[in-house]
Amino acid sequence: MEWLDEGLLLRTKPHGESSVIATFLTRFHGLISGYIRVNKKYPLQQGNLYHIQRKARLISHLGLFTIEQHEEFAPLISAAISSPIKLACVNSIRTLLITSLIDHDAETMFYENIKHHISEICLNTNLGHYVLFEKDLLTHCGFGLDLTRCAVTNSQENLAYVSPKTGRAVTAKVGEPYKDQLFPLPTPLYKPVQISWTSNEILESLKITGYFLERMLQDHLHHKMPLERDYLLDRLSTRH
Repeated sequence: MEWLDEGLLLRTKPHGESSVIATFLTRFHGLISGYIRVNKKYPLQQGNLYHIQRKARLISHLGLFTIEQHEEFAPLISAAISSPIKLACVNSIRTLLITSLIDHDAETMFYENIKHHISEICLNTNLGHYVLFEKDLLTHCGFGLDLTRCAVTNSQENLAYVSPKTGRAVTAKVGEPYKDQLFPLPTPLYKPVQISWTSNEILESLKITGYFLERMLQDHLHHKMPLERDYLLDRLSTRH
């Protein structure tokens, strides 16, 4: 069985002296792993985008990948490598994808959103796009936050809190008596028009997405939050 696709390289594991087992998130085939013969002249870069040709006898086999670097995307990752905060974002994205997704679960729009978020982070250091990545990941995995209207009144105005039980927003009036048990809702998290966020808004937003990601990983997948995500949060807190 043979196909062509493109994909983000999420992880590599050594396999013998001249090969690795590489895991990609691809546009049309979702999360998939296979063998790649190592070329020392052109080392693989995790987080980078590649054109992929896959050959295997059966779809269930790992198969052999032949890859070619995506020329437009490669400079973005080069820029990320030189910036600790950009690199921390990319590493958190790729490890969260590996930890959260199941094999072969393809959704083209989700894939394109991830490419867009990485591009914006690498080009503009727009960390609001990292928050939106985590929000998109929750939605893709079936744990989306409903921040568009109040869970009690159905109002779209004066939203101020998020329930840690339901992931739904409530207005200031509804949430005020219970505010100690609720998350404050940063405005850009539910109205990301320009995605120009303050450091405090980013940290407050990541408390919310991180809470639901951790609950999803522990309760449903029996995984822990990746260390790369913890490292990113530490860097952002220090920067703040």
